Amino acid sequence: MFASGGVARIGLAGALAACALGSSSGNAQRLVATRTCLSQGRSLDSALAVSQASSVLSHKGVTLAPRALQAISDNGVEVGVIIALRVTDPAGMIGGGGLVWVDTETGCPILLRRYE
Repeated sequence: MFASGGVARIGLAGALAACALGSSSGNAQRLVATRTCLSQGRSLDSALAVSQASSVLSHKGVTLAPRALQAISDNGVEVGVIIALRVTDPAGMIGGGGLVWVDTETGCPILLRRYE
């Protein structure tokens, strides 16, 4: 009954049942739109996942490249990707990059760790 992020979702039948039972708007569950970082009709692929991950770690004048990419599945369904990014330019820079989670359904990145 709970989507990712703990937001309750009810179907049309649940909404109709709540109305039929006379639930006040203050007590009825609300339909909530899921946040998405993908344009409509687009699905997450590895190139887009790396781009999304890079967006949360970007710095002017610093180029990042993926060092590792690990898909995470739950009961055989891919739920997200963990991406390790490292600095490739400027050469010799110490630190930078990090570890980012990118949700498969929404395409939204979450910074897990910044390498300093």
